[in-house]
Amino acid sequence: MSGFLVVALLGSAAAQLTWTHLTPAGTPPVPRARAAAVIVQEPDTFGVLYVFGGLNSSGQLFNDMYKLTLKPGQERWIPIPEQGPWPSPRDRMVLAYDRAGHRLLGFGGEADNYVLFGDNWTFDLRTERWFRIDTAQWFLSPSPRVGSLFACDEGRNKLFLFGGTTFQVIRGFQAGWWLYDTWSLDCSTATWQQLSPYGVLPAPRQGGIGILDPRSDRFVFFCGQATNIILVNETWAIGPLTGVHISFNQLNPAGTPPPPMRHPVAVCDSGGKRMILFSGQDDNGQLYNTVWELSLQPGSEQWRVLSPGGTPPPALWLAAAGLDKPNGRMIVFGGNTASGSINDVYALGRLFSGAEAPGPMTLPSEDRLLSVRPNPTGGQVRFDYSLGRPASVVLKLYDVTGRLLRSLGEAAATPGAHSLVWDGNEEGGRPCPSGVYLYSWRAGGIEAKGKIVKTR
Repeated sequence: MSGFLVVALLGSAAAQLTWTHLTPAGTPPVPRARAAAVIVQEPDTFGVLYVFGGLNSSGQLFNDMYKLTLKPGQERWIPIPEQGPWPSPRDRMVLAYDRAGHRLLGFGGEADNYVLFGDNWTFDLRTERWFRIDTAQWFLSPSPRVGSLFACDEGRNKLFLFGGTTFQVIRGFQAGWWLYDTWSLDCSTATWQQLSPYGVLPAPRQGGIGILDPRSDRFVFFCGQATNIILVNETWAIGPLTGVHISFNQLNPAGTPPPPMRHPVAVCDSGGKRMILFSGQDDNGQLYNTVWELSLQPGSEQWRVLSPGGTPPPALWLAAAGLDKPNGRMIVFGGNTASGSINDVYALGRLFSGAEAPGPMTLPSEDRLLSVRPNPTGGQVRFDYSLGRPASVVLKLYDVTGRLLRSLGEAAATPGAHSLVWDGNEEGGRPCPSGVYLYSWRAGGIEAKGKIVKTR
């Protein structure tokens, strides 16, 4: 996996950081590197690490999926059975968490013989089933690629992606092309948008690491393999992400940076205080188990090496990682060492004090309609919403003349996350033809209105 970001509150002194070699119960994945991974936190739960696919040191590709429950002292691996449509074997899929939709979104990856994917998938966390998304519903999508630098913005429910590698056959030979395009993915609507930042472009690259610095509203990325197969240790930022004029900006942090490398892992704090970076491989093939910190105060960025206690992982690269928010620890899984692939799990703990720890996710404090998708639709539409208190929920569908077609709802919905599904039919079961339809969602005194486009 080229890079993975989750967001949390980091804080206390570096001396408090401690490595722990975890020994989860259950059946673990076989040893591997290049797995896709993301930590999710559903309402009133501790975190869960999801792992998909990967490649072992013998060249075997996987498309199996596991989840690791992260309650301290009770960590457990649980295999997820394959059912229905399922992504083919691959490594380094980009994986993001759509909290509002209770799902994961997956993009791309690499198979044997330099075969790259540009397909888009969703994984429903409630039914534990994959669904391939028709490219027509994604409107525009990055080209097939692998090794992109990416970062998740949980606050805005978006993923940002830069670069990667693609392959083309030229005169009978397979040639690699490094990319430098920039994209954003709206996780709520599952739509991609290509961005065009101003400024001097970074060199095309793959295999670096990206993080989201929310305090400065920027996507920060570091290192990677640039054109001519040269490793770099530059630090760049793209931002402001909500501004009209998004720009590239090369940062020049003080201190001694990590060496030019590829495929480390990292996490970042939601306040933008620092990035924690671990592992990687340099130009000479040397592997690292060093922990670096990059402080992210704009204009005063600085690198320094940290010295955690405990039992550290071996020197490695191509691991998967995420941040276990309720327990304030970075989780590292798998990777390649000098001896081959591993399936060990390590936790870098005490990233923040107990007073700062977010704990299990709480129920929402207000009533909200979170998403309406897919829209446009060729069939059914799902309305996801959250309630902060018990309420009566009513969903009404109309044609453009204002004629009521269908009424759905819950008489006494409980607090938490819910969904209502319109099957695209009128009250009597007759399918509605293609066209524009209006909806009105009401919970208590809150109302949301909008349009749905039905394509067939």
